[in-house]
Amino acid sequence: MTDVYCPRCGEPWDIGEFHFVTLRDVANLARRLFPDDPENQARLVKSQMIIINREDGEIYVVPEHAFALFKKYGCWVFGMWCKAAEVGSPEEEWAERARLTYGMLGDDMDGAASILDEG
Repeated sequence: MTDVYCPRCGEPWDIGEFHFVTLRDVANLARRLFPDDPENQARLVKSQMIIINREDGEIYVVPEHAFALFKKYGCWVFGMWCKAAEVGSPEEEWAERARLTYGMLGDDMDGAASILDEG
């Protein structure tokens, strides 16, 4: 598979990872973004209405929705600490490339991965 890069810190992520973002991950993201605002937390979770229920009993967000969240919030969508808070992140160049690519291609995850792979 090919990688896309966090637009905040430049961390690479395999595009296959977007198939495994759960509704629970989105709820955790919402709590992190809006710690004192349950209304906005609920709004973010409810905006992910198109979900897939897999045989494992987990509820997954459609990959395109997960990618949209990733473009906005970066690594946090995977429940990971985003290195964007670290000054002088070594992947800052990749973060900038990612922001430009996502700005040009919008929701085309495969196209973005292809362009960034050519890096």
